[in-house]
Amino acid sequence: MNRKMAILGLASGLLCAIAVFVFMGEVQSQADSERAAVLERFGGEQVQACVATVDIAAGETIDSSNVAERVWVADLLPADPVSYADALGRMATSPIIAGEVVSKKRFDDEGQTIDVPEGLCAVSLPAGDVNAVGGAVERGMKVDVYLANGETATPLAQDVLVLSTSAGSSGGTGGKISWITVAVDDERAQEFVSAASGGNLYFTIPGEKKGA
Repeated sequence: MNRKMAILGLASGLLCAIAVFVFMGEVQSQADSERAAVLERFGGEQVQACVATVDIAAGETIDSSNVAERVWVADLLPADPVSYADALGRMATSPIIAGEVVSKKRFDDEGQTIDVPEGLCAVSLPAGDVNAVGGAVERGMKVDVYLANGETATPLAQDVLVLSTSAGSSGGTGGKISWITVAVDDERAQEFVSAASGGNLYFTIPGEKKGA
């Protein structure tokens, strides 16, 4: 009796799994059909486009888990679209919204030249909007840097030049900050890297000094 019950239970579970698999296949097929119908109404040539299937944050690598090929009307493609094959393995430098066709502007920092002042070196440091004055830190600013560790905050450097930010690489589209590249003395580069790995860095924008 127990053996029969076990067999029946196993068969029921298998049937449920098959039903779910078939249902998901039908849902995907229906979604693809509806998408094709909507695109067809716009007219024009249809092509395969690389489309984000989920929200992709700056710094994430493009792979099959977050993008897929979808049918798209060629006339509705953004400027400089990136093919599925070319997108795989690249790192997004600005946020990509689910449903968005991936374009070259989402990889702006690849090939972008950073002008590092003589005698200094560029160091990229992890940051967030909260750590960067609500995301107000921009390229070309001079900021003060603090290291927060537990209940203490220690000044790390003053008047540090910002060379680039993850938000700035998106071409002014309002991307969130996930990293900031600054110019520091060569001999202090290791200190900044160690500080970034040992605590939270905060970037502040100093006001004009009195009498300036």
